[in-house]
Amino acid sequence: MPDNAYCPGQNTFEHMRHAGLVSALYRVDSEGIVQGRIPARKDCIGRDASHKPGVKYILEENHLEHLSCKEAIHKHISEVFTTDLGQKAISICVPVFKEKELVGILRALVCLDLINNKVSKT
Repeated sequence: MPDNAYCPGQNTFEHMRHAGLVSALYRVDSEGIVQGRIPARKDCIGRDASHKPGVKYILEENHLEHLSCKEAIHKHISEVFTTDLGQKAISICVPVFKEKELVGILRALVCLDLINNKVSKT
């Protein structure tokens, strides 16, 4: 994709980053494998994220056959955890359905230092 091509995910991330809300956005498939990350990090693509806070919860809660899309959880906000880089963060995960089947997860990583910086400026 050309550098100047329109990318809704990138635009969404930039809006949230400038607001001081999100450190990274992930697109995860229904097996918990990272399909995309903004900002881009090639070492993340193909990585198993099924054990990550939020992703694990969504995968465990939404694979139950007796749940319909309407009954399934709509989002999950994790407890505070330490990232691979040693930062305190929370994860906000939203399941993505096609008809009644879980097809993926959108995951936002919110580093608490971003929130602290935002609050300190006000």
